[in-house]
Amino acid sequence: TKLIELDKTIYLEKQGNYVNFYTTEGVLQERSLIDDKHKDLSQFGFVRPHVGAIVNANYIAEINSNYLRLKDGKEMSISRTYKKEIKEKYNEWLVKMK
Repeated sequence: TKLIELDKTIYLEKQGNYVNFYTTEGVLQERSLIDDKHKDLSQFGFVRPHVGAIVNANYIAEINSNYLRLKDGKEMSISRTYKKEIKEKYNEWLVKMK
């Protein structure tokens, strides 16, 4: 068991029956459902660009209509299903941070 600090978590990605946590300190893996993680983390500024990923809004550099770019340069596609939601949640997060 390892405690993962939310502010050091960049994004989560689904891999089969596991969820990979990409952090500033490396990658950790947990056997769980990405949907459960989304429910747990959405209140803490995490947004969902597509069915297989959850991103910490602190690490987003840019959101385009088709993708988002993280501060490290990694790009993730935004699915049509989550396009409206991610823009709303990210804008809400921006307002909170000001």
